[in-house]
Amino acid sequence: MPVRPEAKRGATAATARPAKQGNEVNDSTQRQREPLARLADAGPGAGPAAEKGREAARRPEPLSVCVERAVEAYFDDLDGERATDLYALVLDEVEAPLLRSVMRRTDGNQSRAAEMLGLSRGTLRKKLKQHGLL
Repeated sequence: MPVRPEAKRGATAATARPAKQGNEVNDSTQRQREPLARLADAGPGAGPAAEKGREAARRPEPLSVCVERAVEAYFDDLDGERATDLYALVLDEVEAPLLRSVMRRTDGNQSRAAEMLGLSRGTLRKKLKQHGLL
């Protein structure tokens, strides 16, 4: 494996950091997406509490598929009318439940929630207020 050019002189292959190759992604975003992919593969009821021999339930769809389906249904419901402010509408519809879920997951700890969301604590508070969650 190639060694990064900034590796210090005298570093051995065992101590030098390897360079990224090709399309290899080695960042926290990719690591965060992996549990979501496993969740989609595992389906509801998966995990240690699942009963043995229980028939596998329907697997949840990826979030992107749910959003796309909802937007298409919205267009169908418009019945030819022009859509306006669609971006703000979708953000409001997705952001509020996201914030509620994260705040529940962190037992209301704003600092942990902000870290989980990749936001500053101040931005999180602003968004919580906008959605009437604070």
